[in-house]
Amino acid sequence: MIPAISLEDHFISDALYGSPSVSKLGLHTFPPQVVTQLRDIRDGRIRDLDHGGISLQVISSVPCLETPEVCRRTNLQIAQSVKDFPTRFRGFACLPMTYPEAACAELEYCVKELNFLGALIPNHANGIFYDAEKYLPFWKRAEELETLVYIHPTPPDPTHAHFYLGNYPKDLGLMLGMHLWGWHADVGSHVLRLFFCGLFNKFPRLKIVLGHMGEMLPFMKGRMQYAAGHSWLHLQRTWDQVWTENLWFTTSMFDVTAMACLIRSTSIGRIMYSVDYPLVSMDDGLQFIKQLRESELLTEEEIEMVLYKNAQKLLGLNIK
Repeated sequence: MIPAISLEDHFISDALYGSPSVSKLGLHTFPPQVVTQLRDIRDGRIRDLDHGGISLQVISSVPCLETPEVCRRTNLQIAQSVKDFPTRFRGFACLPMTYPEAACAELEYCVKELNFLGALIPNHANGIFYDAEKYLPFWKRAEELETLVYIHPTPPDPTHAHFYLGNYPKDLGLMLGMHLWGWHADVGSHVLRLFFCGLFNKFPRLKIVLGHMGEMLPFMKGRMQYAAGHSWLHLQRTWDQVWTENLWFTTSMFDVTAMACLIRSTSIGRIMYSVDYPLVSMDDGLQFIKQLRESELLTEEEIEMVLYKNAQKLLGLNIK
């Protein structure tokens, strides 16, 4: 069987369980077993990895805003599971993004002391995006550490959440603002903010990963390149340069049509497999791989690149 690496798979740590920040994620809209699976990063999860054909899973916390203490406890719990199952698990750091200085320190600790592969961070900190001046040291530290930052959707700030409420049940409005639409569009907008503020001019070696087939950006890439090409923007690096040098994408939205759009807009070497477990099932991942083969969008060699070779190269791993 071809090996596979999955980069966007979540858990809820003991320190996070019951936290108000977790309650905002709308997990009650998912099947009950999902929360049970989110709590397990040991034998039960290993069985699911085997079922889904996943050789190595990079564990990350659900995208919440928490204190430095809670983030440290969460990261230590990930590290313990990595220690106990070193051939099956690696970790992305949970960072206290409302405390930029502490986020810098925790990122360095996790990369240098816990051997984590980077960080997965929520898309904003109480409505503040990371183009804000106070986050420049964070991006500087990420570049210095030569590590990646995975920007993950998170619920809209309460001041904007009402936008998604309408003439339908409140839970539908909650879902519309999150995994049905809103938080994906917000991540795409966030990346554009980072581009327009000149972040990639200041830190040209940044590595940013986006899930869900690029958080809507691939569909708009051509329009963005056209609009961003106007001289009045005075940007040293073009949108196309940033796209091809600073951004990577994962498949954590199993739709062959969306994959076709991503493939047409992006080098195959920057696309990596992810399940979004347990919010998405391993069976869904297997079905997607089957459909991808049947579609003939990719050669078998390119499918292997997506499943594990690209992640190996980016993360410096060797799972064979």
